Formats: sequence, structure tokens, C-alpha cells
Amino acid sequence: MNNFVPEISILVWAVLFGLLVTIVNLFHVDKFGESEFWLAIIKIIALIAFTIVAFLIVIGVIGDQGYIGTTVFLGSGGFAPNGYWSIILTMVIILVNFQGTEIIGLAAGECKNPEKSIPIAVRNVTWRIIALYIIPISLLVSILPWDKAGIDDSVFAIALSNYGLERFSALFAFVVLTAALSCSNSGLYGTSRALHSLACMGMAPKKLAYINKKGMPSNSVIVSIISCWIIILIYSFDATETAFTYLLALSGFTGAIAWISICWSQLVFRRRLEAEGKVDTLKYKTPLFPYVTHFGIWVQVFCLVVLAFTPDLRETLYIGVPFLVLPMLIYRFSSSRRSVAVDIK
Repeated sequence: MNNFVPEISILVWAVLFGLLVTIVNLFHVDKFGESEFWLAIIKIIALIAFTIVAFLIVIGVIGDQGYIGTTVFLGSGGFAPNGYWSIILTMVIILVNFQGTEIIGLAAGECKNPEKSIPIAVRNVTWRIIALYIIPISLLVSILPWDKAGIDDSVFAIALSNYGLERFSALFAFVVLTAALSCSNSGLYGTSRALHSLACMGMAPKKLAYINKKGMPSNSVIVSIISCWIIILIYSFDATETAFTYLLALSGFTGAIAWISICWSQLVFRRRLEAEGKVDTLKYKTPLFPYVTHFGIWVQVFCLVVLAFTPDLRETLYIGVPFLVLPMLIYRFSSSRRSVAVDIK
């Protein structure tokens, strides 16, 4: 927002957009779905437009540079100018950007016909990642030299500005904003639903399992929202990049742990069904099982190992591991106390 209205403090924008996301999530799930629909439409249209424009730049239709081909992609030191280890480290850092598809499973409980809608969503997500992530990024690195990228603005905007498309680059600054809102919106939705599920299984306070008349886990939503506002409060005291970096690292760590758990649970679940001869009852079967599931587990484990052996990223584990272990210990302790109480009775 500083690109559009630099006079207003970053904290003010954080509070305003925090209120917007709060209001959306306090309504019924259809309001969330509608807001996500329009935010997603903006992103999709922008990425499709960028893909077309970038392709025209590569073949020399736009700009006076002529045909580019792989000149930029393989220039300035080649495909890996700082070595392939740099690519691996970058993939670990941006791991959080490729997480979020687990929200499909969380949304199943609020779908009218999940046995049909969820399998369709699962099948489509692969093609959407290719169309909306892989292809645009491939074209981006084909028109923007790596040594001209920065963190002060969207790399999409920087790339387009290099070819005289300043107005189009300003549009992408707005798209980045909508993407951030969408991420906050869906993240808050997923957090509150996961918290509600934990409460239903006895792994969180029972009050968080409450469902209001609109079918929303309102208590879990409120607790999740309060957590977000605590983060905004922390940011008001520390507006440096340090707080943001730690939060980003923590998101990547917890996401990796979540996906290891998801894949592991699916592996155990399928094995049990196979032992009982009930695999045919599944509405959706994972292709190439169990190889894809094992791949998902060990890739995430590899990323955590990279974090542990990289000094600049090791702080992630210092924050993430206590957040992982402490709730598990609390649950074990409370479960033991309940068991003892039952035995006494």
C-alpha cells in the first residue's frame, strides 16, 4: 500500500485489513467463499494476463529487444549462478507458498456434497499449480535477470517495468495486495476449522467445538482471530523485517509438519482399509499409492533437515519445535489425568 498511499503508516493498513478479514470470517461460510471467489478471480486474470504478455516479450512481439528465447534464463552466470544448493535453500524458504491445498479437506465438513466436490477439487489442484505457478514463474525468469530482482516491489512488476509496461506493473502491485488478503482469509478459515476439529476429538478445550445456528465454529473463529490480532500488536512494537521473517519461517515449519502428518495418516488409514478389505469404499483413491505418499513425507523431512543444517534458517526450529512439542505434552498430561480420574471412579 506504500506504493499507492505512502503517507499512511504500515500499521494502519495492517489494522484496516485485519478488520476486513475479521468481518469476513465472522459471517457464514458462504461469505468466505464469495470473498475468496472474487479474490481468486483477480489473481487468476492477472496471472493469465502476465503469462500472455511475458510470452509475447520472450518472442519479441512486445518491446524493442527482439527475440529473447533463453538468453535471460541462461544469462548472468547460467541457470544456477550461485550453485544448485542455493536453489534448494530457496525452495525450503518458499515452502510455505506451496502449502494451503490441505484446506480442501478442512472445507469438506461444510460442503453439501463433499463426495463429489472434494475429488474434483483434488484433481484440479495439480493443473492449477502448473497453470498458475509453474508456467508464469518460468516465463518470469525468462524475462527478468536474477540479479535485477529485489524485495522492494513485486518481481512481476519489476519485470514488466523493464520493458516499459509501468502501468501494467502498477496493476500487479494491487494483485499482490489481493493475494495477501486471500492468504490471510483462507489461513484464518483453515486455522479455525482445524481448531474446531481438535476440540471435537478432545485435543482442545470443549468450548471450541461449539457450532452456532449458522453452522460456524464461532468460538474457534474468535480464538483464531484474537491470535491474529496479537500478531498485529507484536508488529506494532517491532515493525522491522525480523518479526516478519520469524513468522514466515514458522509458517513453513508448521506447514511441513502438517503435511508429514497428513501423508502419514493417509498411509496408515489406507493400510488399515487394505487389511479390512474396504479400499473399494473410498470415494477418491490417491494415484500411485503408496509411492506418492512416501515421496510427500520424505521431501518434507529433507526440507526440515536442510533447515537444521543451515545457520541462517536454524532459528525456525528454535521457534517451531517448542510450538510442536508443548501442545503434545499438554495433551498427553491431560489424557493421563482423565484416565486416572476414570479409574478412581
